[in-house]
Amino acid sequence: MPGQALKIINSFEPTPLILLLEKQGFESYVDVVNDHLIETYFYKKDNAKVSIGEAEDRREDWDQCLQRFQN
Repeated sequence: MPGQALKIINSFEPTPLILLLEKQGFESYVDVVNDHLIETYFYKKDNAKVSIGEAEDRREDWDQCLQRFQN
């Protein structure tokens, strides 16, 4: 659903899952909290092509999205 993200909390970076979901149109963001805690976020990309300027805007959007899921 648009505007939603999946957060996975683990002790390792789920690289195979990241690669699999990228092939299905998802983007991911990995936050290494400490040596034993890694949070991985996934969200669905839209089908539009992104220019470099739009990519910077999306980074800001991603940061805003992360703030909503804090706590």
